[in-house]
Amino acid sequence: MPEVYKALVVVLVLHVATFALLRKPIMAMGMAPADYDRRRNCWIAITIGAFLFPSFWVAMAVVAVVALIGRGPERNPAALYVMLLLSLPLIGKAIPGFGPIEHFAGLDHSRVLALLVLLPAAVNALGDRRLPAPGRLATDKVLLAYFILTFALYAMVSTPLGAIRAGFVYPVLDALLLYFVASRTLTDRAKMKDFAAAFAIAAALLAVVAAFEFGKHWLLYNPLSGHLGATWEMGNYLLRNDTYLRAIASAGVPIALGYVMMLALTLFAPHIKRLRPDRALMVGGFLLVGLVAAMSRGPWLATAAALLTFVALGRAGGRSVGVAVGSAALVGLGLSSTTVGRAMLDYLPFVGGVEVGGVVYRQEIIDVSLQVLMDRPLFGAYDYLNDPRMEQLRQGQGIIDIVNTYIGVALATGFLGLSLFMAAFALPMTALLAIVRKKHNPQTQEQVEHARMVLAALVGVLVTIGTTSSVTMIAHLYWLLIGAAVAIALPALSAQNRTARVRATGTAAKGTSA
Repeated sequence: MPEVYKALVVVLVLHVATFALLRKPIMAMGMAPADYDRRRNCWIAITIGAFLFPSFWVAMAVVAVVALIGRGPERNPAALYVMLLLSLPLIGKAIPGFGPIEHFAGLDHSRVLALLVLLPAAVNALGDRRLPAPGRLATDKVLLAYFILTFALYAMVSTPLGAIRAGFVYPVLDALLLYFVASRTLTDRAKMKDFAAAFAIAAALLAVVAAFEFGKHWLLYNPLSGHLGATWEMGNYLLRNDTYLRAIASAGVPIALGYVMMLALTLFAPHIKRLRPDRALMVGGFLLVGLVAAMSRGPWLATAAALLTFVALGRAGGRSVGVAVGSAALVGLGLSSTTVGRAMLDYLPFVGGVEVGGVVYRQEIIDVSLQVLMDRPLFGAYDYLNDPRMEQLRQGQGIIDIVNTYIGVALATGFLGLSLFMAAFALPMTALLAIVRKKHNPQTQEQVEHARMVLAALVGVLVTIGTTSSVTMIAHLYWLLIGAAVAIALPALSAQNRTARVRATGTAAKGTSA
């Protein structure tokens, strides 16, 4: 039997068992039974379609059919999208062109889902007069400015069709559509809980695969790219210290898997006290196993930062943080007294001594990139890889890997682009912080909890992307989270906009009178 079909059998067994085991805990988080069953069936159908048929286009047709069927009764398109996004690696293929056009834009299952699940939701949101129109909110404006800038800069060094691909298709299908739908549809607290639950079950499904990969040294999704005749930007850096296989599941690379687990743990944090202890332990245990199996230290650090942020923003923040840090110190002290514990601690960032070369390389990236950036600080240069100074960063695999999203954005779009990119995070995070500190009234305790949750998750994002480029689905998830942050803060933001319009109208009236 070909490896891809063996892998399918294992994946199905793991996933069916996980769906059965976590049904009650996930429903207790806020997902309706009918939604759970329908999304489970969609996930399994997409998995079977990808592994069973040796054709990329047939697999995408299966995704399309599943999306069309699944979206019919769907009340929360952002939850359906984020769950099915994690069902497959971002294996892509270019849509063939004709005549002088070699190919059109690339296609993968995330773009099929965006077109068939998110686009109809966006159209519905556009027709809802209760929701702000596109471009009305400050975060809308910042994101539009950022992507207009990237389009203009890329068009200067690319062909017109290439500029459309990179400057239009990516922003719309992989970023703006995700942000817009999340920001306009997750305003209901029940939908936000459903979104967190959908993310938790999807991450748990990746975690159980990751645990298998880690234990058996078998990457279950690895045969898919050859089977489908498509490309998958899978990382080559898969071993830690030539001993432990770094699991990837459907995330594409280990750091993306760890990133998914970090986000899932943070979105799960508010539910720990609400669930029965055994159910909370079950879901949290799955996610922690997945985090460890990725063997990726950036997400480990990000998880600590995100969870500490969540705790610090609580009612007894300072005391709770002190307890958490003290407990961690005691656990670390206990681990250091055992052989296995010392081995685990040796992999921790800044503490351990395993593979410190990665830290050195990241510092070299910053040093060299700043030299290149200082030549064109305002707008950067999309063709920065052609600069001879970048050659000293070329690795043994023959690539220059800018494993720092901030540096990558700055090199391509300058400090102007980096400022806009950072503002897209800062604006909604500031609004969430105001909700947590109860500077906006009225708000419910549940809204405050959601604000803490998403604010902490975005802190984790900011830490993680400082250690990696926005590969695979990393960017998809942070655009969704930025949208979720705006959705939580939307009542306050809308009130601010109304106040600003009233003040502007009053000022104009005074000016007219004068």
